[in-house]
Amino acid sequence: MKILFLYYSPWWNATAYYGVTLAYGLQKAGHMVWFGTDPAVPSAQKAQELDVPLFHCKIQSGNPFKIVKESRRIADFLKTEHIDIVYTLSPQGHFLHFMAVWLFNIKTPLVRACCDVRAPKNHFFNRYLYKKCVDWLIFPCKKNLDRYYPVLQFSPKKTSVIYAGIDLARFDVNRPEPFVRTQFGIPANAPIVGNAARLSPEKGHRHFLNVAARVLEKIKTVHFVIVGKEEQISIPSLREEARKLGIENNVHFTGYLTDPRGAMQEFTIGVIASRFSETISRAALEFMALSKPVFATNVNVLGELIRHRKTGMVFAIDDVQGMADGIIEVLTDKSKCAEWGENARADIEQNFTLEQFTRKTETIFKDIITDTF
Repeated sequence: MKILFLYYSPWWNATAYYGVTLAYGLQKAGHMVWFGTDPAVPSAQKAQELDVPLFHCKIQSGNPFKIVKESRRIADFLKTEHIDIVYTLSPQGHFLHFMAVWLFNIKTPLVRACCDVRAPKNHFFNRYLYKKCVDWLIFPCKKNLDRYYPVLQFSPKKTSVIYAGIDLARFDVNRPEPFVRTQFGIPANAPIVGNAARLSPEKGHRHFLNVAARVLEKIKTVHFVIVGKEEQISIPSLREEARKLGIENNVHFTGYLTDPRGAMQEFTIGVIASRFSETISRAALEFMALSKPVFATNVNVLGELIRHRKTGMVFAIDDVQGMADGIIEVLTDKSKCAEWGENARADIEQNFTLEQFTRKTETIFKDIITDTF
């Protein structure tokens, strides 16, 4: 198959990860794939790192003349390259495909991945786009399907939930050297509870620090490590929060890491304390791939990836004490910690590999092409 992805975001976020990883998986499976986006954005750079060819296009524009121009360029590309499927992960790509169909008589089927954590806008044109101008809708978690359907009322027969996958072939090799214990002077026998997320309010870092304070009341030797780039929250502000809680000596910050595996592999437990977001959760997949039990708030995909008391625990968003008690329980039972970590890795191998992610999507593409022609 020949497949054109259309996506735009100024950030390297979970949706970008979902799209670029799938494009790479489909190419690896033998298909011809182009990733259509602005060449300056992070997703374009990541696609190039994986040798996925780029189709340069300005998907994001408020100028109607530029929109028509880009839809024409897309239409010409679809015809010239005989593209079988267009796959978009953003409203902009959806709209440009609509324009290409409407203005330039394009017949190429469209598959739309709905990864946005926000509910879609409820207006006539949006309902039209989702009911009449798409051949299939894919959701990265059941919570997103449940959020979209009441608003748009699309056909359930043309929808699928497909979870993101992780490339274990790449993930298990060339791992960075561990450095956390050495850098922060953490004893070899001290457990490490870690969090890996950009420093933004929705990622729940203050929740994480409050959990840390409760855990340290019972187990004095635990260290807590936060990996992440400063965005809306600064490291000094979190250090001050830790100081107020009296735990500053046991809380450490790595800052942004281009490859967080070097830190995450040293964690005893991975924690995701998000209050929002997490329709995909790269962090959960990476913790699980590293055989770490995952303790998380019950936000979007997290409750679907983590099997409670099998591969970790899932808690209500504000349940600080519950999460702290769960972490204490596992840290004081090394066999349980190891078992849950092994279960997490097994779940990745059985359900969330790149190959499974690719195959499930590939099957939908083939069915659409068969029905179309």
